[in-house]
Amino acid sequence: MASAQALLGQFFTMVGQHERGIAEAQKAVDLDPSSSRAYFALAFTLNFAGRHEEAIPHFEKAIRLNPFGPPNFWHHMAIAYGQTGQYDKAIAALKRTLQREPKDVLSYITLTSIYVRAGREEEARATAAEILKIDPNFSAERQAATLPWKDPAKNEQALAAFRKAGLK
Repeated sequence: MASAQALLGQFFTMVGQHERGIAEAQKAVDLDPSSSRAYFALAFTLNFAGRHEEAIPHFEKAIRLNPFGPPNFWHHMAIAYGQTGQYDKAIAALKRTLQREPKDVLSYITLTSIYVRAGREEEARATAAEILKIDPNFSAERQAATLPWKDPAKNEQALAAFRKAGLK
């Protein structure tokens, strides 16, 4: 039941109902406080609602509960770190994801954005090249439009970062 509730929370976030997503994910944690999936869902929903600082401990708890869990646990925690200016932690989390999943285009996309935000443009261009190797049809505009941020300005920031790294 908690897994279904967690997925429901993420679904509502993805369709722009952030507060409802948070409420559903919190119910998942309440139903099963030992579920890494529930904590991940709560962190995911909080993060895309713009509550990054609040999301980070939930990502960390999900990983503590399941240190060999899916790489997206690390990937999404990196997004929260990046949104709070903790670029070194974000980069380390993404590199950990890429060790496990070397062709994970979403991690390269996030890493590119983090490098731009950290002022590491040469590294951003190198990761952008990796994106294009994995997905030659990558579209920065299409990618930015899929991000479920509550604040639409964050989608524009992502698009600007992709373009600064040389992605079209």
